Amino acid sequence: MLASPLLMFYLGLASAKTPPESPLIKKELNTIAETCLSPKDYELLTGNALKYLLITPFIGVLIKQSVSVTGLQELRSKLKFSPPPHWKKYNETLPSYHELTSATLEEYYDLREPRVNMRSLDQSIFFEHNIHTAIGYLDKRIPSIRTIFKETFKEAYPEVLDKKAIDKLIGVFSKTVAKIDRATTTMLSRFKCKDEDFLI
Repeated sequence: MLASPLLMFYLGLASAKTPPESPLIKKELNTIAETCLSPKDYELLTGNALKYLLITPFIGVLIKQSVSVTGLQELRSKLKFSPPPHWKKYNETLPSYHELTSATLEEYYDLREPRVNMRSLDQSIFFEHNIHTAIGYLDKRIPSIRTIFKETFKEAYPEVLDKKAIDKLIGVFSKTVAKIDRATTTMLSRFKCKDEDFLI
């Protein structure tokens, strides 16, 4: 009986269905996949803090985490909850039965929000501000990423918001991240665009 909230959560993730892809979302995913990033784009993703050759080995991780944080921003915004908190030490401890059952909806979401080491003070590649710099550039260069999250959460938003609905929305978030990750992987596999200002 005590495990039921945890079981409910994982069942919610497994059963969460993203709405059928609208023509807009399909179009935006194709736009991402067909985008060609130049060496200068790589550098601008770091706010010109790193040159192309230095950031290249880590560009996939930078974009992947930036996509996830963008999605969390949009999910919290749709739920009318506070923005994502600043990074903390990574905590693998699962919430207790009492915490889950006594929490308000926003507290419940905070307990459930996906946590990974790569978005914590324990990771060894990027600082939190590096991710936000990349997000700022992606919003300008590939606005399709944020548009997909906005449209998906709008279509999936329940008539009644309760804890079960929050679990399902988190599942929708995870599946949407996976779709965008596939598109950005295709994007990064493309030959780099010509950049006349780039010199090795």
